[in-house]
Amino acid sequence: MADAHPMAKMLTYKYDLILLDEPTNYLDLEATIWLKGYLANYDGTFIIISHDKIFLNDVTNYTLVLDDARMTKVKGNYEEYEEAKAMRNVRWRNSIRWWKPSGNN
Repeated sequence: MADAHPMAKMLTYKYDLILLDEPTNYLDLEATIWLKGYLANYDGTFIIISHDKIFLNDVTNYTLVLDDARMTKVKGNYEEYEEAKAMRNVRWRNSIRWWKPSGNN
């Protein structure tokens, strides 16, 4: 394992929780594919902070998003979060359309 990526060496131990901050930033394609497979089969909890939406969609089944000082949780991957957000925005816009201010202006 002398040639293995340092992350691969670290992940040979069974942890209760894995925290990964931008794990794909410095990985080549082969290492990224390995990590996806590892996490897909990981029997535990991991938290990933990442801007790599494709990676997130491939390895997550529960999503917490911090956006504009709000935390949103969705059971599903990042793409499912984006779909839920779009539906919330449509409902919000529809509620605004029907709202009429009172008064004689």
